[in-house]
Amino acid sequence: MHNEYTSSLLTDRYELTMLDAAIKSGIVARKAVFEVFARSLPPGRRFGILCGNQRLVELLERFRFCD
Repeated sequence: MHNEYTSSLLTDRYELTMLDAAIKSGIVARKAVFEVFARSLPPGRRFGILCGNQRLVELLERFRFCD
């Protein structure tokens, strides 16, 4: 059993569907671009600022499925 944190449970079905399509179409080895977004801003806010990018990068670097 691994004690290492895994972020794979943060994945939803859409990402898995996109991965499956990339594998089937043969483009799985290509570089991909992903976005981080918020569904809505609090009332009265016209823009948002993304901070903590390093934490996001670390989560992506450790992302994997394990037994």
